[in-house]
Amino acid sequence: MTWLGGKIMGTLDGAWNLARFLSEQWKGPDELRKLQGRRLEKALELSYSAPFYRKKMDAAHLRPSGGMETLQELPVTTKDDIQRDPDSFLSSLRQETHVSHETTGSTGKPLRVLMDRKSATLRTSLLFSNLFSCGIKPFSLTAKLVFKGNSGQYGALRSYGILPILSLDILDDERKNLEIIRRAKAEALCYYPSATTLLARANLESAKPLRLKRVLSGSELLTPDWRKLLEESFSCPVFDLYGCWEFGSIAFECPEEHGLHVNTGTFFMEILDSRGRPCGNRPGRVVMTSLSNMAMPLVRYDLGDIATWGGQCPCGRGLPLIKSLEGRADDMVVLPSGTLRSPLTFRFTDLECVAKGILMYQLVQEKEGLFVFRYVPSAIGLPEGSKKYIEKRIVIACLGEPVVVEFEEVEEIKRNRRGKLDRLISRVSRRRSIRAGGGPS
Repeated sequence: MTWLGGKIMGTLDGAWNLARFLSEQWKGPDELRKLQGRRLEKALELSYSAPFYRKKMDAAHLRPSGGMETLQELPVTTKDDIQRDPDSFLSSLRQETHVSHETTGSTGKPLRVLMDRKSATLRTSLLFSNLFSCGIKPFSLTAKLVFKGNSGQYGALRSYGILPILSLDILDDERKNLEIIRRAKAEALCYYPSATTLLARANLESAKPLRLKRVLSGSELLTPDWRKLLEESFSCPVFDLYGCWEFGSIAFECPEEHGLHVNTGTFFMEILDSRGRPCGNRPGRVVMTSLSNMAMPLVRYDLGDIATWGGQCPCGRGLPLIKSLEGRADDMVVLPSGTLRSPLTFRFTDLECVAKGILMYQLVQEKEGLFVFRYVPSAIGLPEGSKKYIEKRIVIACLGEPVVVEFEEVEEIKRNRRGKLDRLISRVSRRRSIRAGGGPS
């Protein structure tokens, strides 16, 4: 097949998959479970061609065609497992052509995930379906904040003639970026809320505030305070998206605001406790199984995120629902008593705090009983009253356990290599495994 023929076929496949995903989300829960069950059986049979999973299944005397029964008997796969021997995760059925996505996470150690072309097309189609479900129009311009060398990330999508993207440097002056958005007449803005909220504050201070039709938030936890600021500044609804480099789009916020709908077309998602058992309606670790990647199947892969299942959504979609995302497991705060606390309980993004002297902050748990609040001050500086307020908030979040809070004024807080701003870093939970016991409080 010629290059042009392959391009046309890829575009047609993408369009067909997009239509399938948009339609499939309206199927009933039982029908979707049956679809996933059949896809899971095929995925496990495929994973048996990868040495890592063949060894696991043979050792446990499991049948590759066993579907859910086999899946639940398999141990969780970690990032360390893949980094130790990445070739053992490659399927013998993989095609020669593939694309790769690389992630580092909190360890800074790279992890490369390979995909076959069909899986990559499915991943793109799924992203499109999520964006369209959140109200993004196929041909409307969306402004996206990108970090340094990532500005070409959406070039392939633009070549299809849909979802045109206006790339803005996340490190540029907010007033400059607002003017670029205004001149280009972009209708939507995405992703990092730590960056879009800076635009929102600058927008509120401008003589003629910019209005948008949608703001999409992703890659970081969207707090209620951030959501409120974005909605008020840009006079439009805000939608949260959940995804990762290993699997792509995982979930999108229901337009009726009941939670995040989990995609079922390309992966199977579980929420497990520290012993690998389903959590029910309690918070647990997000574990994913690929249903479409023929190059590098991942089975029961631990994303390191903490989430909670929701109930059935009244919007009519049959997709499963996430009630809440708690953050990264390796950023769970470990209290002196050993109790774990969600990063969400340590957020200081409310306007009252910002107005009293903080432009940007990062909370670092150095020890079980020691927190360092690093901040970039505004022109007025951070008064003692605000420090006492922040310290009180941290003590309350720590359930009154004995902790010390220190303040460190800095000129800059750098983003990580993906452009994210790490609001909370727990050096304690990164030194010890959450599997040692307990779950999030």
